[in-house]
Parts: sequence; structure tokens; C-alpha cells
Amino acid sequence: MSSNRLILWFDKAMAFSFYATIYFLPISIALLETFTGFAIFFYLLKRFVMFYELRKTNPALWKSLNFLGRTKTFLKAFQPNPSAINKPIVVLLLFSLFSVLISQHRLVSFKGFIGKALENAFLYFSFIECINSKNRLKTFLTVFFLSATVVSTSGVYQYFVGHDFIFGHLNYDGRISSSFRSPNDFAAYLVFLIPILLSIIVFRFGEKRNEEEGICGLEMFFSNKGRIALSFLLILTLFCLVGTYSRGGLMAIVLALVLFGCRNRKIFLSTVLLVVVFFVVAGFLLNNSRGDLAAPGRLFNDNGRMYYWQEATNIIKHNLIFGTGLNTYSLVGREYKITWGGYPHNCYLQMAAETGVIGLIVFLWMITALFKDALRTLSKMTDFSLRFILLGALIGLAAFLIHCFWDTIFYSVILNCLMWIYFGLIVAVTKIQKPHPASLHG
Repeated sequence: MSSNRLILWFDKAMAFSFYATIYFLPISIALLETFTGFAIFFYLLKRFVMFYELRKTNPALWKSLNFLGRTKTFLKAFQPNPSAINKPIVVLLLFSLFSVLISQHRLVSFKGFIGKALENAFLYFSFIECINSKNRLKTFLTVFFLSATVVSTSGVYQYFVGHDFIFGHLNYDGRISSSFRSPNDFAAYLVFLIPILLSIIVFRFGEKRNEEEGICGLEMFFSNKGRIALSFLLILTLFCLVGTYSRGGLMAIVLALVLFGCRNRKIFLSTVLLVVVFFVVAGFLLNNSRGDLAAPGRLFNDNGRMYYWQEATNIIKHNLIFGTGLNTYSLVGREYKITWGGYPHNCYLQMAAETGVIGLIVFLWMITALFKDALRTLSKMTDFSLRFILLGALIGLAAFLIHCFWDTIFYSVILNCLMWIYFGLIVAVTKIQKPHPASLHG
């Protein structure tokens, strides 16, 4: 088999791995880790073949290079596709590695660096490399929506029957969790998904488009039948979101819509009205099972989290600049306990505690660079199908990041993986503008 055919095969294998990853993400951690591992493995194999090709095309030049020159050639073959957040990711990795060296628990931090920080970076680089055409984007989103339909249906089933049909999770305290370990985790998954559905179904009518702006490659989503199918999924997901009674999830969706509502106020107000009406109706139905916990006053009253946040703040005060070390919060936090529980229920406080203020600043730099580049691209995109998918993905990521103020979902295997895939999804959509050679791989 020729090198070019190998490269194409590995590229397709990477794409298939991500299709499987997004399907099994809410269903099986073992399969999730298996297919993310495959995606990274095929990415590395593809780059090794590319390195081999660089040597093969000019063997005389290769022999003439010194050690430094050969190292540069090797690194060039493994250089990831360019994106707005490559530099912040590299800085974040370097600082994460530094946090391992100064960690109070070096072995734990080293495992966190390899199994989380480094793996997440390679997952992102693999995604933007292989999801490089409308065809692959369509397949990825189709599998995502199918998986979400199964999981959301299981959540509705759990509400009415008392347990979900995937794992048999019981409906404790009237809250829906479906296949996830907790209702809050399920809500975080839903806040990623709901804005994309809303964007495709509703937001497309908020802007005028020229006849030349077609939907070639994504017709199945924007056709009448496609929008009806996605509307059904939207109803399922909204019902499940309310059924989780996740205060962070509910507030995240509302605040994210407010942040992006300035793009089209007429459609924004109509959408918010629709969501509010649904929340009121669904909330009334859920009140019987939630009792006093469903009262509106409980939405913003949570003294428990104040204690968690105080613990994290105390850790940060004593380790302000560099933190306690990557992945060490549950160990170091034992010395600062003022209530039960092992985590602060705030991703940003935990990040600041583990990697210091500098680590948090680098992460926020990466997020800012991502949104800045995507919003700049969004304003110039002529393909309205890609434009509204990108808009929905941005709102979904914003909602997730808002939700992170109330929970430690960065540190969930499932949700952390989904977050980095969403980083890749946003960047991939900005790159899929016009047909290019990579699109032939799909």
C-alpha cells in the first residue's frame, strides 16, 4: 500500500473513531476511552507516514542534516493544523507540565498530565484534522443527534417509569440522570446540544439569505423533514433538562441565549418565550415529584456550594501563583475541609487551586482566542448552514462554560472529552468554507 493511500486510510479511521466517540460518549466510558485512543493512535500513525514521506522524497538532504536539522524535520511532520488556539494550548501544556514538577503529589499530577492535559490536546488536533468537509461534519452531527435521541428518550423513560433503560439508573428525588452518573452531568451534556438544535430550527429565520447561499451537503438538517425531526429531539432534551432540575444548567441556557441574543432580537425574544413557556409547563408537571425542592426560591439558594467555594478559596490563598499541582485537589483539599464532599463545585476555582492563577489565566486566554476567532469568522461566513451550526456550537459552549460556575464538570471524563471535541467542532466549522483537497477524504 502506498504512503498516500495509508494517509487517506488513517484519516478515515480517525473520522470513524470520532463518530463512534460521540455516539458512545454518554453511554460507555470504556468505549469512549477506546475510540478516543483510536483517534489519537491513527493521528500519530498518519503523522509517522508523513514523516517517512518527507525523508523518502529527498534522502540526500536527509543524510546531510545534523541532529538539530533532523529533529526540526521530525517536528514539522507532527506539527498540528493551524488554529487560533494552538499557541494557548502549547502554553497550557507547558504550564501543566511545570505544575507536575512543583506538585505536592507529583505522581498523581504526572498521571493527570498524560491522561488529561496531553490527551485532550491530541484529541483536539486529531478532530480538526479529520473532520474537514461538510460530508464528515454531517455524519458527525447525525451520529451526535442519534445518540442524544437515545439518551434523552431514556431520560424521559426514567421520569415516567422510575429508571432509565440504558443502565437502570433510578429516579432518585424526582431528578432525571438518564445514562449519566448524576442529573447535573446530564444537564451539562444537554446544554451543549440544545443551542445547536435551536440554531438550526429557529435562528435560520432571523437573517435574510441570498438564493446563492445553498445548503449543499447539509440538506438533511435544514430541510422541513430534518427540522421536524430535530424539533422532536429538542422537545425531548428540553424536557430532560427541566427534569434534571439542575440550577446551573437552567441558568446557563438562559444566560447563553442572552449573550448571543443581540444577533437578532426578534428571533431571540421568540425563542426565549418558547423556552420559558416550556419550562413553566414542564416545571408544573415535575413539581409533584420534586415537592418543595421545585419551589422557585430554591433555584438561587445553595448554602452548600458556598462552603465548597470557601474551601477552594482557602487553598488558592495559600497556593496563589502556581497552585498545588495538576489533579491534586481531592488530596490537598482534605486539609481545608469545612463540609463534606471532595470537590468545590466550581471548575474555575478548582483550576486556580490546582494550577494557580497563572494556569487559570492561560485557560481563559485559550477560551477568549477561540471565541474571538470564531465570532470574527461567523460575521464573514456566506454559507448559512455552516453559520448557524457554528452559532449553535458557540452558544452551547458558552452555556457549558457558564454551567461550570456551579459544578466541577471539567473534571468528568465524559464532559471534559465533550468540551475538547466542541473546541474542535467550532474550529472545524470555521475551516470548512469552500471545497478543498481535504474534503475529498470524506
